[in-house]
Amino acid sequence: MLVTCHWSASSPQPISDYHVEFALYRAIPDDITAMLATGAELSPSDVSRLAPSFDIWKFMSFEEVPEYATWHVNHDPRDGLSANVSMAALCMGGEGVQTTGPWGRWPHTMAHAYMMAGLAARVCSLKALDPTGSFDASLCVYSPQMNGPIQNIATHGERAFQTPNPGVTYPDRGYFIYSGDPDCRWDLAALRVEDASKLSTFETAIACAHASGGWLRAHASTLLQAGISDYWGLDKDPVPLP
Repeated sequence: MLVTCHWSASSPQPISDYHVEFALYRAIPDDITAMLATGAELSPSDVSRLAPSFDIWKFMSFEEVPEYATWHVNHDPRDGLSANVSMAALCMGGEGVQTTGPWGRWPHTMAHAYMMAGLAARVCSLKALDPTGSFDASLCVYSPQMNGPIQNIATHGERAFQTPNPGVTYPDRGYFIYSGDPDCRWDLAALRVEDASKLSTFETAIACAHASGGWLRAHASTLLQAGISDYWGLDKDPVPLP
């Protein structure tokens, strides 16, 4: 099982396309807002205090294969059958969402990034996954593109440039941004809008995507090691939209 982190190009309203979706609905505590503004690191206890500002929905069992989500990587590439888990921050919708910024009416923020790391840590706890673990592409039943090891936790942007896409004009670039594929994905290639300029070329975008994924993996690992007592509902049965 792998975990893939997304943003959804939507308003902060649940769409039930992913196993887990979350949206910012309430004010963030003032001291945490100040810490995020200065780039200070949040502690595990800070992340716990951040969580009530968000609504979290679990729409599918983690053993269920979604219809959309990560598309080509909805199944674990090692067996081609078992489900991968996809989680989405409901943001990045509306006009003005560009790879170079601005990021629209509901932008992705570092508060969302910490929540994503917290959710990933909880899935890893429930499924005995190593947040910083990976495996070699030679273990796959299909032939992914050789762009580094396949991480247990990755952003959709990272998954995209490792995904085989035979019909794409530039198959060595998968369906990542600049691939020539109109259905390209750059989800979480940059965690901060200030880093959007790094998406201006293919090479710098790849480096930025690796850095973003590395941040999520490192923080998920820190949160997992700190111990988890509140699973934010991820240990419960899925709840369908009313």
